[in-house]
Amino acid sequence: MLRGLFMSSRESAILALTASALMGVRRSYAKEGKFNKFYLVESTAWMQESFVSVLGEHASRLNIQERPSKDTSILEYITKTLFMVTKPGAAIAEGLSGKGSVNRGLKKIDRLLIPYFDKDHGDNLSVTRVYPKTKVVRGGTSTKDAIADQRRLSEGPLNGERESGLEYGTIACCKYRKANGTYAWRIIIPGTDGNHDSPMDWYTNFELMSADERQRGTAESLRFLDETMKQAGIQPDDPVEIVGHSQGGIIAAAAATDFQDKYDIQHIATLGSPIANFEIPEKTRVTAIEMDNEGIAALDGEANPHTENWLTIRCSVHEEDAPKRAFPGAEVSDSSGEKNSTHYPKYHEAGYRYAYDTGSKSVLDHDRHFQEVVEGELEEVQYYEGRISK
Repeated sequence: MLRGLFMSSRESAILALTASALMGVRRSYAKEGKFNKFYLVESTAWMQESFVSVLGEHASRLNIQERPSKDTSILEYITKTLFMVTKPGAAIAEGLSGKGSVNRGLKKIDRLLIPYFDKDHGDNLSVTRVYPKTKVVRGGTSTKDAIADQRRLSEGPLNGERESGLEYGTIACCKYRKANGTYAWRIIIPGTDGNHDSPMDWYTNFELMSADERQRGTAESLRFLDETMKQAGIQPDDPVEIVGHSQGGIIAAAAATDFQDKYDIQHIATLGSPIANFEIPEKTRVTAIEMDNEGIAALDGEANPHTENWLTIRCSVHEEDAPKRAFPGAEVSDSSGEKNSTHYPKYHEAGYRYAYDTGSKSVLDHDRHFQEVVEGELEEVQYYEGRISK
C-alpha cells in the first residue's frame, strides 16, 4: 500500500517522511532535552523500505547514457540523463511490487558513478597480509563466537584502538583443519570505514548493490575479498562461511551470488546488511540479523525473502523500564542513557544472543549448520589489509 501510494504521489512520500521526522525531533527533545538524530531514524522506520524502494524504482527508469558524445552539450546530456523513459502511469503500474528496484536503480546510476569514483579514488588494489600484536579473532565454531569476533575486528580500528596493530580495511580468515585432514574457512569482514584509501569506503556500496554482476565485480571491496581468499590459499572445494557487518554483509551476499563457480560458500551471517535482492543460491544458508530501526538494513527497499535456507532475525531495542516480556531482553554492553545508532555490531550481538536463548528451532538449526561448516580445530587466523590507490 505504501509503495503504491508513494509511486502515485511523490508529494505524499515527502509529506510522510517530513511528518515522521518531525515526530522524531519532538520525541528527541521530550526524552533527552536536545536534538538527537537517531530519533529520526527510529521515527521513520515504518516507511523506510517503501520510500527507498520507490526512489530505486524512479532511478531504474532514468535514461542514463554510458557517457556523453563529443557533440552533446552539458545541458542536453543532463536533460537526457534525467528524462524518464516510461510514462509515470506505466511506472506506477509496473513498480507496485518494487522487487529489486534499488539494485536496478543503482545499475543505472553506477554508469555515471563508477568512472567518477575510479578517477577520484583510483582503482589499483593492493592486499597485504598483516600480523596483529594481540589476539583479535579468537575462533570458536558457534555463530555467537563468530559475531563476537566480528565486533572485535570491526569496532577496534573504528574506535581508534590500535593496540592490536590492525588498521581499518582488514579482513580475517580463520583456517580450520577437519578430522579428515581437509580445511574449512571462516571469513570475517568489517563494515564501511569511510577512509579514502580503503576498499571499504562509502562509495563501494553503490557498486556492490548493483543488479549488474559486472558492475558488482568492479567494486574494490568485493575484489578485496576475492584477492584475500586467493592469498589465504582457499581452494574451490574448501567449505567457506562468511560473517559480515553492514557493507561486510553485502560483500558476503555478493560473493555467495557471484562466486558460485569459484568457491564453496555454504553459509553467510550478516549483521545489519541490506541483502534482500541478492540471488543467493539455495546451497548457501543465510542468517541475517537486523535491528528494526537501524536504517541501513532497510536500504534494499525490501523485506528479506522467506525460504528454507534463509533465516532473518529481527531485533528491537527497548528501555529498561519497558513492560516485562516472556523472555528478558539481552543487555547491550556499553550502552548509555542517550539513544544511539543500533547499527553497531554490539546490538546485533545482543539480539542474536536473545534469539538463541529463546530456543527457537530455526535459530538452533542454522547455528548447527554454521558450526558444521568449520567443524574441526582452528589452525590459524590470517589477517589481510586492503588499500586503494590511483
